[in-house]
Amino acid sequence: MGLTKKRMLECDALFFYQLLLPIVDCSVSGMEGDPRMGFYEEVAKCTNLYAIGIKDRGGTRGHHFRSCTAEELVVWDGIVCRNQSNNIAESWMINQSNTYDREISEAMHFRRWLDIKSCLKLNMYWTETKRGQKNYDPTQKYRLAWDVMTFNMNLLIKRAGKDATMDETTWPNSSYADMHNKFVNKKTDMGGQHVLLLDAKRRYIYAYTARHKFYEPENGWTAMGPVEVKRMVDIVYPLIKGNKKDHEDKRKQIFEEPPHITMDNFFSGDKVTNYLGEQGWKGTMTCRRDRLPNGVDKKHFNYIKGAPVNQRSKVARFNQPIVAVKHVLGDQVKGTKPYTLVHCSFQSTGGTNISCVNSMSDVGLYVQERNTGRGDEKGRGRLR
Repeated sequence: MGLTKKRMLECDALFFYQLLLPIVDCSVSGMEGDPRMGFYEEVAKCTNLYAIGIKDRGGTRGHHFRSCTAEELVVWDGIVCRNQSNNIAESWMINQSNTYDREISEAMHFRRWLDIKSCLKLNMYWTETKRGQKNYDPTQKYRLAWDVMTFNMNLLIKRAGKDATMDETTWPNSSYADMHNKFVNKKTDMGGQHVLLLDAKRRYIYAYTARHKFYEPENGWTAMGPVEVKRMVDIVYPLIKGNKKDHEDKRKQIFEEPPHITMDNFFSGDKVTNYLGEQGWKGTMTCRRDRLPNGVDKKHFNYIKGAPVNQRSKVARFNQPIVAVKHVLGDQVKGTKPYTLVHCSFQSTGGTNISCVNSMSDVGLYVQERNTGRGDEKGRGRLR
């Protein structure tokens, strides 16, 4: 891929950036057998075709759009990233000493930046489907960037980690597009969300799924969080070594075994833990009070929403946890695997419940000896 010690030492940011979002078509990148998906040259093609085909800016009548190049689009994105002003136009205003940016001003004229902005397109416009049509996808206008980034990241990973984290990412937007919804308890009250599966230590993106209401219904899966877990497992399944993969799927198999996934309580529930266990996956998640294990009266768990914070409640935290264990046999006819469910419930300032599947081999006191120090000093223990 062209990685050298010099590039590492000089922190060549553009080199690492184009590994995930290539500037030119990878078939002519100069690297034999380059399997990556291209990005900027593809965006340039889509933008130019959209400007002439839909915007009618060929020059015969109205405003003329000069065809953009992949290099210009890299600069365009760089301006968006570098801008520090609420009004990006102020980056070109020389009389605005606090907001004027010479690097932006010299990189591209403001009029050209606006021209590209008005025609920027990340997909072939004639392939778009409308709401109500079959296979309608509300992410079709921008998903190229996500698909390219996750696909190329997969190719750059030699071996995936054993632990992964699943959570949503949120961006603010006040439009009424089908990808945008109203939020509660977020820094923004309206915007869009994607659910990401990340490496727990390196934060690499393994896969993503968009959060919207236009998926085909999954039989028996009604809650949004749990069905997103199922959807993510289905996406990652071909990446596990030994699993079947569609011949058109060019992603590498980077997992030695199904990874252990940690999640918050939005994704919790018996439906999730049972599905992960049957597929041979591992998981750990906080559990919502309305999704406690079925078949057990909730009085046997800690479910009080809140308790007054005082000296007594602080001392009593985490004491006398309730641990429930269930072993489930596999079914060769259905093709499900045996698995173990562990549910731990304790009272902190509020009821806290943690659900696990195939991820906990034993349970012990939280106080244990810990060795610290280095060299001759190693071995001096302390309690934690």
